[in-house]
Amino acid sequence: MSTRLYPSRVEIASDEAVVASHARVADRGHICYDWQHYIALIQRKSGALRNGAPFADMPEPLLRLRQGLMRHDGGDKTMAQVLNCVSATA
Repeated sequence: MSTRLYPSRVEIASDEAVVASHARVADRGHICYDWQHYIALIQRKSGALRNGAPFADMPEPLLRLRQGLMRHDGGDKTMAQVLNCVSATA
């Protein structure tokens, strides 16, 4: 594994193949999450969807769906299943 730093992005490579690429954040102390990296976590701990910072930046339709599902018992688990399906097709 190696990390490659460029002015506008950071890449992670394994055996010379790039496995992840992310835009660099220029602001000191600023954190940028990719909600898709947390899909495996919410499959086990779906409650993390309620206040988890990584999920604040999801696309607007998914945020609206989450808001609606969270009003119901088991909505967090249903949303975790939806996100698992969304990431599988992306």
